[in-house]
Amino acid sequence: MNLEICLAAIYGIHRNLNLTARNYLCRIKPGCRKQNRVGKTLNKKIVALYLTRFSYTPETWARLTKNPEDRREAARKYIESVGGKLHGFWYAFGEYDGYNLWEAPDNVSMAAVVIAIGGGGALSKVETTVLLSVEDTLIALGKAQSINYRQPGK
Repeated sequence: MNLEICLAAIYGIHRNLNLTARNYLCRIKPGCRKQNRVGKTLNKKIVALYLTRFSYTPETWARLTKNPEDRREAARKYIESVGGKLHGFWYAFGEYDGYNLWEAPDNVSMAAVVIAIGGGGALSKVETTVLLSVEDTLIALGKAQSINYRQPGK
């Protein structure tokens, strides 16, 4: 589930963030029409981005060599079936054969897509990473200040 935080909460809790960061970090629930300090209306839908790295099996490469196919359309249909969007699809040299950049409404929806694709037998490996925006990372950094971490043994 995505974190939704209002500017007032950030301003009260994270006083050491500069004013620009506090304004930029404000998250208003969908449908809510509030204004930030500079008067801009905020009505953003918060989405999650995911980076998937994958490798095909040798059998998949053999099938694609015999019958070349643009797999972007298939990937687009898979993610759209759960309310998401494909932002990019690339092939590469190296440890992985390809990369996808996806948008999905939540982790469960993205997991469903990865499970369906991974269970199909065409991939030898698949790995998905949830991507955090700079804004979400700034929120996490602010929240980290309130955690009283102690190193082991100290």
